[in-house]
Amino acid sequence: MGSRNRASARELGSRLQAYRDSAGLTLRDLAQKVGRSPAHLNRLENGVPGTASESEVVYYLASCGASYGDVERLLQFCRDANDDRGYWLCPSGEWMSDSLRSLMFHESSANQAVNYQPEVIPGLLQTEPYIQALLSHENISTERRQARHVDEIGSSKFKG
Repeated sequence: MGSRNRASARELGSRLQAYRDSAGLTLRDLAQKVGRSPAHLNRLENGVPGTASESEVVYYLASCGASYGDVERLLQFCRDANDDRGYWLCPSGEWMSDSLRSLMFHESSANQAVNYQPEVIPGLLQTEPYIQALLSHENISTERRQARHVDEIGSSKFKG
């Protein structure tokens, strides 16, 4: 029943690692208790999708000395992760919205940012020939087109 999306697997792994850290265990110590390799537990904590089964989460948390309530909460977390929503919203309580907590987690653990905006024209491409070509396809008079061209050029210049 491994987690299928990377976002939820990372959040689950982060929570598991917090339990291990609070128990004062190294990966090697925990690996001996659980009967898994340190490499496997490292993949689990780093959010590699498909590595966290419910039974593995139970063994992991029990070896860290987690309470029954904590085990139940993380098991539900593991089950919810398998919904494959493509994003992850974990319950955070009343003091912070779920989406804000998830955004903060994923932004702090990201190593790359990608921005795709097909509707935005970069500033360096907004030249006079570009604006003329853009406005030439509109069905307006030449005088009106020239007035709009002057307006567009004026609004694209930096004001110092």
